Order: sequence, then structure tokens, then C-alpha cells
Amino acid sequence: MLQSLVELDPFQPGFMATSYERASGMFGDGEAAFHVMGDWDYLPSKQRSVSGEGVPDEDLRFIPFPEVEGGEGNEQSFGGMNGFAVTRDAPDEAVEFLRFLLNAENQRKAAATGIFVPVAEGSAEALETPMPAASQRSLMSPSSIRCSWIKRWAPPLVRPSTTLVAIWPKT
Repeated sequence: MLQSLVELDPFQPGFMATSYERASGMFGDGEAAFHVMGDWDYLPSKQRSVSGEGVPDEDLRFIPFPEVEGGEGNEQSFGGMNGFAVTRDAPDEAVEFLRFLLNAENQRKAAATGIFVPVAEGSAEALETPMPAASQRSLMSPSSIRCSWIKRWAPPLVRPSTTLVAIWPKT
């Protein structure tokens, strides 16, 4: 599949030297039909566009990454998401900070500014633009979610860490 894509020569000249920031701005300016990126690039692609407004929401869509024969995952999975982990010896202030950051009121405030897609129950209604709202609906409906950082750790470290965070099956 990847070889077939490369043979189509779909990339702009010099694409290997294109920085993330430039690629984000190119997408925001409508110079790229496709940007392999997550919802975290929603605001940056708008901010990095020449107009500062980027591609209008009504022209944006999420599409699933194509299934690769023999690969892991499925069309219902939502790729990488952020999470927080603290050790059992973390100071009480670390836990209190996470409770503060993740409470519904603060999640609504962050959602209203477009900083991130909220996860606290009852906070999604504060999303003011269609794309983050679509991302939030996708996040709430898949059969699996992968916390990307788990894939980066060696197996002996992953097993104990999965008891600290919510991991959905089928990842």
C-alpha cells in the first residue's frame, strides 16, 4: 500500500525538507488536500495560514486511516490520545492539580477556547466549532483507543502502567 502511494508521486517538491509548521500552514492555506495529523493541529493550521483563518470547518473532514492487511486496529479505533499518570508517591498537589484541570468546569472553559477536546462528562457542549465537536463524538464512540505513549515504552514498563490509566480493549 505504501509503495503504491509512493509510486503515485503525490508529494510536493522538497517535501522531505518541509517542517511540521510549514506543512500545517500549507494545509491551512488549502495548498494540501490531505494532512496526516490529529485534531491537535486544528487551531495551529488556522493560525499558520496566511489569512489566520485556515480552511473553513465546513470544508474539513476526518477520514479513517486505511486498513492495512495484517495490521493492528480497526475502523472504530481512535488513534493516540493524551493522558496523565502520576506515581503512587506523587505529592498530593499533583493529584489535586489533575482534579482541577480535569473537572467539568475547567474542561468547558478549555473547550470554549479551542485548546483541546474535553473529556469530562458534561463538558462537550462548550465546544463552539464543528471540527472539535466531531472529534469529541469520535472519541466517545470507538471500540478502542490507544494511548500512544504506551507503544513507546518497553513491555516491562507497560504492564504495570496500564493499571494507572484507562485503556480500552482491542488496541
